[in-house]
Amino acid sequence: MANTLPNQIDIFLTEAISAFTDAIVPLRAFSTVFHSLPLRGSDKAQVPYFPLATTATRDFSGAYVVDDSAASTKEVTVNKRKYQSLGFTSKELARNPDLDIVSIARMKAQKLAEDVLADIFSLVTAANYGAALTPVLASAFDSDSVIDISGLLRAAKWPRMGNSLIIDTTYETNLLKDNDIKGSVTAGTSTGIRAASVPQIAGLDFIGTNLVPSNAENLVGMAVHPSSILVAFAPIPMAEAGLRTGTYAVSSPNADGLVLEFREFFDHTNDRLVSIIECNYGFGKGETAGLKRIVSA
Repeated sequence: MANTLPNQIDIFLTEAISAFTDAIVPLRAFSTVFHSLPLRGSDKAQVPYFPLATTATRDFSGAYVVDDSAASTKEVTVNKRKYQSLGFTSKELARNPDLDIVSIARMKAQKLAEDVLADIFSLVTAANYGAALTPVLASAFDSDSVIDISGLLRAAKWPRMGNSLIIDTTYETNLLKDNDIKGSVTAGTSTGIRAASVPQIAGLDFIGTNLVPSNAENLVGMAVHPSSILVAFAPIPMAEAGLRTGTYAVSSPNADGLVLEFREFFDHTNDRLVSIIECNYGFGKGETAGLKRIVSA
């Protein structure tokens, strides 16, 4: 780590944030604010979003009636604090040259991202977003199913751009077997079958994930407009008091402001170097009409 392997600290931090960023991809379907600097004097953040357009177009009758701007903001409390820890004794660090701390950090960061996502997805319930779309089993989920979902969103007057379909991996697996999907991927880019991913179907950005929460409502996925869930991230700096080796905030390689916190200190009582990978965030419900739940039955 930093005090025994100073030349590897940059690699450690880079691998951790890269793993976190890759795993947190489904979050980008929603309205997010990533603060690279700590909030000062408050744990509140304003998350901007663009609500679905519902105001009818007017006929001109001598004067313009001016509506409020389409951009809105909502306050989100950044009150969630999750972390993954690593601890190594002096003996382990000194006598185990094959100890791959960087790989361990990568896996810890990925798990942290997965648990953050699962927490945010817990918001997706009937109480928050209403009735689900027509139930569909994984074995029957194909390109026609996605086209049907897209058609329902258009009937609900969602915009044609910027919408996403987040679906459980069992459904994604069956979709990848669809001959229409395989044919379109083969004719298009090399991604898809080889990468086991489908970038877009019927105008929907496609995101397969194993983090859709299993709940009593048989949730297996969701069609989302970014306004449906609002998320904010902001780091908490480590207090200066006390013995510590270092504290860092490392930014996402996507230059979007997403920051992970990394803390490192030596526990003299237990002769152990402790490393913490931490994420501070908050989330809240956006527009009810901006999310359609998908259930299995």
